Amino acid sequence: MCGRFACGLAPDVVRHLSTYMHSQTHELTVPPFIDLMSSTKSFRPSWNLAPTNTCLCLISAKHLDETDDSSTRVLCTMRWSLIPSYYKGNLNEFKVVLNNCRSETIDQKPTFKRPLRNGQRCIVLAEGYV
Repeated sequence: MCGRFACGLAPDVVRHLSTYMHSQTHELTVPPFIDLMSSTKSFRPSWNLAPTNTCLCLISAKHLDETDDSSTRVLCTMRWSLIPSYYKGNLNEFKVVLNNCRSETIDQKPTFKRPLRNGQRCIVLAEGYV
């Protein structure tokens, strides 16, 4: 992914554009919006979002509650970067920016291999790349 991207739409607009067909009920479903970053940095639509900015992501509801169905989706705000599983400090003080990986080595590098194999993935919603 490029170093910067654009998402100039409001969360409510993105929420409706993220309508999906639920795999079990076969109904069109608008995902709920949860602002996970409201206590630190809320999402602001921008044409210049950089790593560590708050962005909109589509995730499985199972990431938020293990009892939820894995085919249910949630639109939420997240900080754009990867925080390795071995980092145990304050997340707001984490300085290393991990936002790119090579597709050829994603399953070999421990930083990216664990989240990929454990299903810790999301869709970063973007309108374009800067």
